Amino acid sequence: GIDPAANRNRAKYQSGGTPGPPSWWHAADLLDSYADDLPDALRTLVRTVSFTTAISNADCHAKNISFLLEGGQLALAPLYDTVPTALWPNPRANAAMTVNDVAAIAAISVDDIVTEARRWRMPVDRARRSVVELLEELRSVIGSCDHPEVAALVTQNTERMLAGSR
Repeated sequence: GIDPAANRNRAKYQSGGTPGPPSWWHAADLLDSYADDLPDALRTLVRTVSFTTAISNADCHAKNISFLLEGGQLALAPLYDTVPTALWPNPRANAAMTVNDVAAIAAISVDDIVTEARRWRMPVDRARRSVVELLEELRSVIGSCDHPEVAALVTQNTERMLAGSR
């Protein structure tokens, strides 16, 4: 229901860090209305937020969150256009969609992601477990990354986020 051409083609961004379309909550609300397996759909969404934060993808906007519709049931599409924008020559400091109203991507914590997921009515323990599992999975595979700058960035972010969750 959001016109992507609105606001000078910037309607895909959550403007100014203020709650308003589009947001992670809007994606969760669609899943709440149409997903066949809501707990699994929300787990996937919270892992998406966690991954996006861990790789410092400040350009994860609403047009990068897609859905698959099959038999009247909605599910998140596989991630695409996932870029560690912190490595761009002129990186953006703020996330395209805030997490728990936190805009600075380098400041988003596990607690922020869990609080965001609570807004979607996801149980706290399940949200925290999902975030930590994703971060630990990333930490275990990032050493095999062929790009040292990406590996260093993701390692730094996962360590920062996990340290703050204990």
